[in-house]
Amino acid sequence: MEIDVSQLLKAPGQAIAFAFEEQWVPLEFGQEKLEFVKPVSVSGTAAKVGRLIQVKGEIRTEIRRQCGRCLEPYTFPLEVPLEVEYLPLHEVAEGPAGQEDRDKFTIFTGKAVFLDTEIKAAMVLDLPISGLCQESCKGLCPKCGQNLNEGECQCPRGEIDPRLAVLQKLLKEV
Repeated sequence: MEIDVSQLLKAPGQAIAFAFEEQWVPLEFGQEKLEFVKPVSVSGTAAKVGRLIQVKGEIRTEIRRQCGRCLEPYTFPLEVPLEVEYLPLHEVAEGPAGQEDRDKFTIFTGKAVFLDTEIKAAMVLDLPISGLCQESCKGLCPKCGQNLNEGECQCPRGEIDPRLAVLQKLLKEV
């Protein structure tokens, strides 16, 4: 996804609207693979502000991932704000100030800014590390692996780890 900013570079103070929609391949997120159920839709405005190209918009899509408790796949909508400041390479200062520019802004050359890297970063930063299919997800039985959302398992309850038996004895005495 790219925005042609050639007109903005010539006429400061001007803004242009943009809208894109693309189907993306699955995205690696740690050891998980996020599948895009719907195309990634990005809309917003790009404006020349001082020496910067400022891009503001919103990312919308729908993602399928695995629940962190029951391991079942689930789908959820993702709406993420997008705010990026691009600096043309010819505007980067020399020396230490130039390093500060490189740390603060996304540097670009040519007449277009490319959004893909910033879109991926915004989506990943907005995701919870371990998503849940629902807040009340009961997860899996630690002994037999039964999905407890689908029903109780036949594992005996009340069995205590022998290493913790001493603690239970203390609790009964108190």
